[in-house]
Amino acid sequence: MTALVLTKELDEVLYFTSQNTTWQDVRNKFPTIPKEQMRTLVRKLQRDNLVDVIRKDKKVVAYDDYAGFVNEWLIRRNFDGELLVANGGYTNKEIIDVKNEKRKDHRELHLLFGTWFVAFGAVSLVVWEMIKTFCLENH
Repeated sequence: MTALVLTKELDEVLYFTSQNTTWQDVRNKFPTIPKEQMRTLVRKLQRDNLVDVIRKDKKVVAYDDYAGFVNEWLIRRNFDGELLVANGGYTNKEIIDVKNEKRKDHRELHLLFGTWFVAFGAVSLVVWEMIKTFCLENH
């Protein structure tokens, strides 16, 4: 599986989850995704704090608290998940991350050139003061 396909599947599952989505609903909605891969996708969403997995007694199941999914457990998109959906999902997040990485590279390059320019200016001032002191004032 390529990262783009997994990102697309993460987005689809995230968009599908709502307040009352059961594990069985998710499995029925995406029958082409193998069960183990679907577990991995939901766990990834949970680990990224985008969905909550809730037991019948209304307690949130922690990421490491269960070995498998029970069909009646709810998978509910939380506030962070809602924000990610509103901002375009994982696919858009990856595009933004790439843009931010490029911006960071440009910023580092500008800092490097700025540092060299300041260093050159400081050395030039010292040399100019030396020329003024030793060469121009003696004549």
